[in-house]
Amino acid sequence: MQALQPFVLIAPNGQPAGYADLQPNGYIDHFFIAPSYARIGAGKQLMQYLQQLAKQRGLKEINADVSLNAQPFFMNSGFVLVRQQQPVIRGVVLANAHMRQSLKPSLK
Repeated sequence: MQALQPFVLIAPNGQPAGYADLQPNGYIDHFFIAPSYARIGAGKQLMQYLQQLAKQRGLKEINADVSLNAQPFFMNSGFVLVRQQQPVIRGVVLANAHMRQSLKPSLK
């Protein structure tokens, strides 16, 4: 987890609401919102932070391998579906989708 250098979203009550990371190549390896903070804007806030950070780093796009349940959230955040996948992890098929978002450069 330390190697990912995640960003933690802290709720007004001081509790962690979620976390995510943005790798140097634009890959979002982890994106998680605690169930009690889902559908109230916490995910949107964290995604906007990652998108702005990616622009500041000069990235042209960001991408992620997204669970089937998270696909609508990522689509609403501006991502497009690249392909459906079925990777096998420790003998278990985990259906997901590779999604990508092109970024417009930040205005300075």
